[in-house]
Amino acid sequence: MFLPKKGSDIETVVELPCIVERTLTHVEMAMQLKSMLDKWSSDEMNLIKEWYPEGVVESDLPSVAQWLKSLPKLSLVEGFGG
Repeated sequence: MFLPKKGSDIETVVELPCIVERTLTHVEMAMQLKSMLDKWSSDEMNLIKEWYPEGVVESDLPSVAQWLKSLPKLSLVEGFGG
């Protein structure tokens, strides 16, 4: 067995674990976002599909919910313009 001389540098290799977050599918996103939002409809589903075509990592979901909450709500008014 070889031991380095006293006072010499010891070469060490430390491998840190790599944590990779799983990307949620649109359905998984929708299931979790429904509980975070007051309203959920096909409009929100279409928006997340358009803006996040590859899905999002779970830690970004609160930001997505905040973004959806901040969008202006449009409603139709009957009899207007006609």
